[in-house]
Amino acid sequence: MRVDFYINNTKREPSMKKNLLLLALIGSTLLMNAQQWVNLNLNHYWNESAFNYGDIYADANGAAVEITRVQYYLSGISFTHDGGQVTTLTDEYVLASANIANYSLDLAPIASLEKVSFNLGVDADHNHLDPNSYDQNHPLAPQNPNMHWGWTAGYKFLAIEGLVDSDGDQNPDKIFQFHVTGDDNYLTSITDLETSGSSNGTVLEVTVKVNIANWLTNIDLIAAGVLHGVFPDNGTIMSNSVSQSVFAPVSLNAIEDNYMRSSNVFFDYSLSYAPTIFYNFPENSSVDLRVVDMFGKTIFIEQNLNNEGNYFINRELAVGTYIANLKASNGETITKRFIVR
Repeated sequence: MRVDFYINNTKREPSMKKNLLLLALIGSTLLMNAQQWVNLNLNHYWNESAFNYGDIYADANGAAVEITRVQYYLSGISFTHDGGQVTTLTDEYVLASANIANYSLDLAPIASLEKVSFNLGVDADHNHLDPNSYDQNHPLAPQNPNMHWGWTAGYKFLAIEGLVDSDGDQNPDKIFQFHVTGDDNYLTSITDLETSGSSNGTVLEVTVKVNIANWLTNIDLIAAGVLHGVFPDNGTIMSNSVSQSVFAPVSLNAIEDNYMRSSNVFFDYSLSYAPTIFYNFPENSSVDLRVVDMFGKTIFIEQNLNNEGNYFINRELAVGTYIANLKASNGETITKRFIVR
């Protein structure tokens, strides 16, 4: 590339140093103009099957397993791009759920993506702050189901709950819960997932495959029970994030790009007085929720919900049986019964 300078209409030959400086400025300007919104796609699997709540899977020992909750925090999200430059999204946190794939992040000056990196959990500088100090829509604000365990323990970096078959009848019957807390369990080594992403010039789509089964490698689910806090099995789960490659990049031509998951609605009864509805529908649709009692009386209606999410029924319902009807804007409807005891 040749750049000619003119001063008082007289052509001047620039020095090599000036040429290099000008080229650097031009490159910097082009990069600044290449800012894109980043959308993180977390495609959740159980081994090679797209994950859905309510499905029965097999653990590493062949026992039947039903997963009822998977939520976790990602932080320290950074991108290597445009010849090795690194951009870290400041104070950006993702509260991920196994039924939600899409997470909108911030603008980033990325023209050509090379790698994505992130940490699992909440960094020590934020782990012991008051959740009530955040806007209600912030990932670190109070959540339902709860993702915070008091100022001393801080946030639950990862929550995995479910049932496992304990007597060999292929019916998951025994509860297990892993709630990982503690600054020492903050995992900063999930790095350098090589991916070019996919861009339309305005939005950069970054897709990562998340294998939930790999988190539970070398864990005896029947013996585990309920582990909230700092326990050896919780530490194993966190280390499995790296050693068992829980997170893997998805290339543009990989079969994982055709991530197909059926629409699904699942009720979490861990808070029996007000269950959480985990749901997901096809992209580019909104969802209307209507809950009625067994006499057909409408209890409440919510409209224009996101196509995937966790809806906490933030009111105490009388004991009884209810019907939840979720209708997507594409016409698909799922109706589920739930019981308040």
